[in-house]
Amino acid sequence: MPIQPPEPLHPLLQAEADERRRRPPLASLGVEDARIAFQAARLAGPAGPKMSSTAPMWFETPAGATPARPRAERDLPMIVYFHGGGFVLGRVDTHDLNARRLAAAAGSLVLSVDYRLAPEHPFPAAADDAVNVVEAALNGAFGLGANPRRVFVAGDSAGATLAIVAAASHRAIGERDLAGVVAFYPVADFSNVGGTASYAEFGDGRTGLSTADVIWFRDQYAPRASDRRDPRCSPLLMPDLGGLPDFLIVSAHYDVLRDDASQMEARLRAAGVGVVHHRMQGVNHGFLAAPDDVGGVARAQRHTADWIAVR
Repeated sequence: MPIQPPEPLHPLLQAEADERRRRPPLASLGVEDARIAFQAARLAGPAGPKMSSTAPMWFETPAGATPARPRAERDLPMIVYFHGGGFVLGRVDTHDLNARRLAAAAGSLVLSVDYRLAPEHPFPAAADDAVNVVEAALNGAFGLGANPRRVFVAGDSAGATLAIVAAASHRAIGERDLAGVVAFYPVADFSNVGGTASYAEFGDGRTGLSTADVIWFRDQYAPRASDRRDPRCSPLLMPDLGGLPDFLIVSAHYDVLRDDASQMEARLRAAGVGVVHHRMQGVNHGFLAAPDDVGGVARAQRHTADWIAVR
């Protein structure tokens, strides 16, 4: 039977990728200008579904107050969500659409976390914030009335990395089990940027995120080469993944990080962890922020809702 070619990148996403290639590279913009451009683009996107309630909150960690914003209602499963943006550019508002869609699709309360950003706060600041907030959520510190037996961690891109790291840390110290981990196109290995087939295929940026972009993010977050091999920075390098909760991984075909997701899946399976991996066709890195008529968005929401519903 002949091998079917991959579904082409959606025209809207391709147009955005083409426009991105015409803009100055991240390294030439500097952090503040890159943040302004990223945040303006994200905030101009769809507003997302309406929630019955939203409210800002602050949780005191050893490093200070960490803002968070709950979505949806009480007495529901809770998803602790970590936004993307390469550990540098994102914030709760830029990924509000992701949180709203996740809350609506999964029928869950979503606690969207505004962790500390690099380069002002390099590794391991974001990882420490993620671990502290997840432990607090499991211990009921937020008083949101969520079902304590159905607390999930989730994130996209850099946020997916933080979700994995928080789950691994909780495995070692937690008394309550997490219900699962949802990782959308994670950064699994900062020690091997450019070293996989998907980097070779898409690293020039013609489909969106480029190898140069990932290198810039890596250098802001983990400027010391030794930190990039720390499992809290590169979870693919964790020596033992056994005992982690079930995983849902959602990756994009047209993404330099596609193989990071596949390698993470293989490591989890080898460790005996339950894992479901959906590689979405026709989409690229960051596709969760695309309009509803990009088919991969609805499919990813449905996969996530179905997976959470049975846990």
